[in-house]
Amino acid sequence: VVTGASQGLGRALLDAFVARGYCVSFCARRAERIAEITAALTADSHGDRICGHAADISAPTEMAAFWQVLSQRFGTATASGVPLAGTRAQGFGSLYNMGGAGTDGRYVRGMVGYGTTKCALQYLTDGLAPEHRDTNVLVGSISPGLVRTETVARGIPHIPPAMRASRFEFMNAIAELPTTSAAWIVAQTSSNRRNGVRLVWLTRRRLLLRLLQRKLRP
Repeated sequence: VVTGASQGLGRALLDAFVARGYCVSFCARRAERIAEITAALTADSHGDRICGHAADISAPTEMAAFWQVLSQRFGTATASGVPLAGTRAQGFGSLYNMGGAGTDGRYVRGMVGYGTTKCALQYLTDGLAPEHRDTNVLVGSISPGLVRTETVARGIPHIPPAMRASRFEFMNAIAELPTTSAAWIVAQTSSNRRNGVRLVWLTRRRLLLRLLQRKLRP
């Protein structure tokens, strides 16, 4: 199950899971985007393995309706972003929350609101994991690093002009395409069997290596 699947990393995850042979249910707020994506995947002969539904993840009633639709279509769900109550009710499954700037509690200039939500989400994830220790439900988090998405692009105008050159240089050194991040996430979540895991792409070692490569590049 993939939420926020209409664009960016969510859409890349949808495509990556489908390409790996999964049956995938997905949601986004705009019904027209759901219809467009469904039509595109159906045209690529994946229509029998997908189930799209318009739903806002901040609206419990809409997510409950989404869960009912996907359960009727596929019976069970074992991937990311599904309502936890539904996962517990079926007796197994995995819930992965997506991290971002602020997940580790560090201040990021210009992203106080966003960072606060990600910090709180990680706290929630860390709390839910031990509560499901003796169940068949896995709870974990994914930190994909900086991904070149529409959300990142919308934040560029808010970067102070004096900081843009240095910020762009840093972003170009560490940012990944959504397809690259999605491939890694699908591989990691498909093989993980550990509750409470934190899947981190941009490790300290990888960050330092990327910055060094950028500095040495002609």
